[in-house]
Amino acid sequence: MGINACRQERFSSRTVGLFFLVASLLLFVVGLVMLPIVGFIFAIPFMLLGVVMLAAPESSACRLIRNGLKMGSPEKVEASVQTPPPNAAYSRT
Repeated sequence: MGINACRQERFSSRTVGLFFLVASLLLFVVGLVMLPIVGFIFAIPFMLLGVVMLAAPESSACRLIRNGLKMGSPEKVEASVQTPPPNAAYSRT
C-alpha cells in the first residue's frame, strides 16, 4: 500500500460520510414536512453512519506509512516496528 492508496482511502471514507450526512439531512427535512415519524426513523441511522464515516480512523498501514514519511526513511520505520523473534511462542525457558 502506498501513500496514494492512503489518500484515496481517506478521501473515499470522507466522501461516503458526507454523502450519508447530506442524505440524512434531506430525510430529516422530508420527515418534518410529510411523515415525521418515518423520516426520523430513517434519518437518525444515516446521520450516525455519516458521523462514524467522517470520524473513522485511518488504517494501521497508512499510519505506518505516514510516520515513515515524517521520520525520513523506510529503514527507520522498520526499525521502530518491533517484531517478535521467530518461534517466540514456542520457546521453552
